[in-house]
Amino acid sequence: MINRNNAEAKERSVAAVNHGNGSQHIDNSTTIRLGGLVNLAETATGSIVFDPKVMREAIISIDNSLESINGNQSDFDIIDVEKKNKLNGLTQEYYDEFISINYEPYFLELDVFLKQRENEDLQKKVLKIVGSLNRKIFIKRKYFDNFEDLLTSIEEALLESEFQDLQGKEYTISFFLYYLYACCLIGKKIDEEKKC
Repeated sequence: MINRNNAEAKERSVAAVNHGNGSQHIDNSTTIRLGGLVNLAETATGSIVFDPKVMREAIISIDNSLESINGNQSDFDIIDVEKKNKLNGLTQEYYDEFISINYEPYFLELDVFLKQRENEDLQKKVLKIVGSLNRKIFIKRKYFDNFEDLLTSIEEALLESEFQDLQGKEYTISFFLYYLYACCLIGKKIDEEKKC
């Protein structure tokens, strides 16, 4: 515990005490976390906090196999996407212009890749990511205008936190997040999905 009267602070410290002699600078942009939480990433809006290292590992594994995944376009059976987008607040125009054209044709390949026996560890990581992320998305969804803003915010927080390892992998990050959405692993589920 810091004794307010005796605390010493270095320059650019978040906690600083001014005894009337000199100026003090407090950096309000710094987030203080306790214990292991210091290594988490946080979105700028809505404060969705997640473990970037686990997500980084999944992204790198997928990125390493992306060439074979993106080899074959295929139809990915998505349950009424317009209904799903409306429920989650993802604009249909965004889905049609970006997800449907650039990512959806490869979702089946990623699905098959993740379900292969040799990728069992990766599949476990993905399920941990989904469990944590989906719960937080559900709670913090109200802070985002639409679902694509939320997904972009997660992508940006991940890139900022793990830039050295994920630089140049923006496509893979988007691909992974959109896949999770399309497979109903994150976001609200329509009635047909709840029955699966």
